[in-house]
Amino acid sequence: MTIPAHPPLLPYLRGLARDALGMGAAAYLEREIPALGDPPPDALMATWLGTAGFLLDDGETQLLIDPFVSCPSLPWVALNRPIQPDRAAIEHWVERLDATRVAAVMVTHSHYDHAMDAPSFAQLCSAPLLGSSSTVKIGRGGGVPVHRLVRVEPRQVLRFGKFEVHFLPSVHGPSPVGGPPHAGHVTEPLVPPAHHADWRHGDTWVLWVRHPQGSFIHQATADTLPDTLQGVQAELSMSCLVWRRSTTDLLQRTVDAVGATRLIPLHSDNMFRPPHAGFSPMPGVDLAGFFDDMARLRPDLRIDTLPLGEPRPLFTPR
Repeated sequence: MTIPAHPPLLPYLRGLARDALGMGAAAYLEREIPALGDPPPDALMATWLGTAGFLLDDGETQLLIDPFVSCPSLPWVALNRPIQPDRAAIEHWVERLDATRVAAVMVTHSHYDHAMDAPSFAQLCSAPLLGSSSTVKIGRGGGVPVHRLVRVEPRQVLRFGKFEVHFLPSVHGPSPVGGPPHAGHVTEPLVPPAHHADWRHGDTWVLWVRHPQGSFIHQATADTLPDTLQGVQAELSMSCLVWRRSTTDLLQRTVDAVGATRLIPLHSDNMFRPPHAGFSPMPGVDLAGFFDDMARLRPDLRIDTLPLGEPRPLFTPR
């Protein structure tokens, strides 16, 4: 597999400076999807947990994708201190989300900000944990019973209630200073606490989720393989902003590839802050540059954002 060229460093550094000044945050917040006063019972609701984490709920079935709420601080991670799931925080969010009907916890790749908390959510929700062989090893180390660990295969399709989920093989994008971070696979059960680099990314998936209310892709890293989205059509693209090589490249890989008419940014918030702390940009995501690019490149493309921790309708109820 060829490692793609990394994002250019100078624009990334400019983005760091603009994010530090809060530029782009207002444009992000003003695009929040409004709450439904009394949502229809069959509305497809999404609650963003930060980073790429979501609870999906159609009133019958709930799905968790990349749930991550522990959020060790940037200094702690930068100093390579051991990290582990914050059990109290996870219990709080399971209760707050009323996550009593979770049919599956799905992990798109096995870096700590996507996979570390997933075993705890799976245990508390009595739900299966789905992902790559690396995710399964993380689940074993996190105490998930073997019979609830599911290794998915490329292009496997799984159904949960009215949800149809396709696991599309993809690739983790490179960092601004080189190849994908913490590459490779988790080969033994990973028992926390551990160092953040121990959560190797393993296989990477784009999720294509189909539902009677609408269809979307969930792309948790700003890259894809040339054929990842071949034959896929979706109304909505949930696209990772951090470490994108350019906004043009992001649009071509996601929105254009699936014919989407809407975009919801992922991995745009500061993953070193817990969800209850409120939204602030991920250092280097360059929200200001993203919105400037979109106004120039795709002024007619609808960009929606989600508040942290509050359910919002993903589609206009049909």
